Amino acid sequence: MTSNQRKTVAIDLTGVKSVVNTLVSVADTAGVSPTDGMADQKVATLPDELVLIDANSVPSFYTYGLVFLWLGPICAILALALLAYSYIRNKSQYVKIALLQGAAITIVGLLSLLTGPLFRPPLLSAVTSPNMRIVVGNLYDSFIAIFNSQASVMVSLGLTLALVPLAVSYSLGLYKKKSLKKK
Repeated sequence: MTSNQRKTVAIDLTGVKSVVNTLVSVADTAGVSPTDGMADQKVATLPDELVLIDANSVPSFYTYGLVFLWLGPICAILALALLAYSYIRNKSQYVKIALLQGAAITIVGLLSLLTGPLFRPPLLSAVTSPNMRIVVGNLYDSFIAIFNSQASVMVSLGLTLALVPLAVSYSLGLYKKKSLKKK
């Protein structure tokens, strides 16, 4: 379903039907069949193919994937440009800017880590079948694991952006104080 050449997912039942026909004919010749010869007609009404996913009824995820494949790096470059713009504009206040930007990125990352588990209960409550609920839960867990790892990277980058310039500025301040005392 995620390929450019989408195909219908189906199970071929012709082999199963031939085995069932053979079993029914053996049962009929042995006189054990309770169907009185009607089983051949019932097996003949079964379809030759069981369609699980019809390619025409499912949207093309391939085009969405291509769009997001290009949109992700473009948005990342725009975000970096927006973050760098404030440094270019106010070169003298880089520590305050880094602290504010790092804190904002960290807060957004923590909020995204908190909101990930919030969508699981409403999503699973919409699924009525217990078996499908397990499948949907497993799919949700696999997707949310990737989302959580990305949010964790965002939190660590935000903390790094906030704390490294602060530590460098503090250590340079201590160095300047010590060098002024020696004179």
